[in-house]
Amino acid sequence: MPSRHVLIVDDGAINSLKIQDRLSKLGYRVISLADSSATGIAESAKSSPDLLLLDFMHDIEIEDGSTAERVRNVLNIPVLYLAANANTAAEDSKMELPPAGFLLKPFDDLELKTAIETAVDRNRIRIDREKQRRIKADLTRGSASHAHAGKDNKGEETAVAGKTRKGAEEAFALIKSIPAFSSL
Repeated sequence: MPSRHVLIVDDGAINSLKIQDRLSKLGYRVISLADSSATGIAESAKSSPDLLLLDFMHDIEIEDGSTAERVRNVLNIPVLYLAANANTAAEDSKMELPPAGFLLKPFDDLELKTAIETAVDRNRIRIDREKQRRIKADLTRGSASHAHAGKDNKGEETAVAGKTRKGAEEAFALIKSIPAFSSL
């Protein structure tokens, strides 16, 4: 597994340093420690981490929504909330955009690693599905070409693009942009 890059947003310097140490021991690279939502957004835009670990109390409403919404929707970076208690996590059901997950404090290394890997994988799947929806929308409008992405009867990932209308190259490029098909 390649080293994942993580950005931590927590105003507690001691907490941030402890989490950074634990992440390093697990093979993750902490690219920045931010003490505010605004700094976290700016650092995320600059360094494009694989994941943002965000203390739940810092997900404040900003001009264009919450920190988590901006980082996830604009930057395509999953957000994993750190919460001090289960009551905080229950507030998740009230959110318009749920985070990639909640990690309740205190947590052990296995919980931390599992939550990070799950959040990153879910985000990759979400992005791939959005790309597939765009391909389908293009095909429905007839502006692209015949394209298919899926699995064959052996479970192997497949991709087919053929020229039925103009735009075959665009459809094939879009299929290739999906990580599973990038080697085409």
